[in-house]
Amino acid sequence: MESVQDKHPKVYGAFDQLSRIGRTIGNKIDSDLNLRMNQQYIQSKYNLDCADHICVKRFRPTPYTHHGLYLGFGLVIHYDFSHICIVSLEEFAKGQPIFTVNSPIKYPKEVVMLRALSRLGEEKYHLITNNCEHFVRWCRSGSAIDL
Repeated sequence: MESVQDKHPKVYGAFDQLSRIGRTIGNKIDSDLNLRMNQQYIQSKYNLDCADHICVKRFRPTPYTHHGLYLGFGLVIHYDFSHICIVSLEEFAKGQPIFTVNSPIKYPKEVVMLRALSRLGEEKYHLITNNCEHFVRWCRSGSAIDL
């Protein structure tokens, strides 16, 4: 017997995409709530540890939260809307306060950083399915979003 996926691949694909969007929106709500409830302002880069999930609030073109992974030595790896790159902590923050995010971590810090570096230069950014927060969560837990 033919499955629904085989019979109607376009419908199934659209449903799958809507499901992903719903999970991403849910993850965004959880992330924002987590930031409000458990955010920790970082006063100095010396308070950060390797593989910390960090974020800053940005306001242009619209307000959003930008995520990165702290590598140590004042460096951050992140998705900059076009590719994954390494920048200084100051360049990442762009004058905004830096916060840590208490996201799940399933790997040792060395593995988290190796996972991040394995994607350096990647150019597959997608606002809904592969954004800066997805990248950091994938590095730390193996899953782009927590269901």
